[in-house]
Amino acid sequence: MCVLLRLGSWDPGIYAQGPNHLWHLWVLDVDGVRVVIRSDTYPGTSPQIQAELQAIVDSIQIRP
Repeated sequence: MCVLLRLGSWDPGIYAQGPNHLWHLWVLDVDGVRVVIRSDTYPGTSPQIQAELQAIVDSIQIRP
């Protein structure tokens, strides 16, 4: 299940969850609207979980 989070501006409540917390960001321009997609990992995140996260991102379809 994907959750859509809409923020009017950057939410200062979103922060790193510990040392070496990695954010993977995709910033898209969709008909003039900025869309940000984020996945999170840590250095210890297994390759399987990283592949699953990437598959989720790859499966995103943006339609008008």
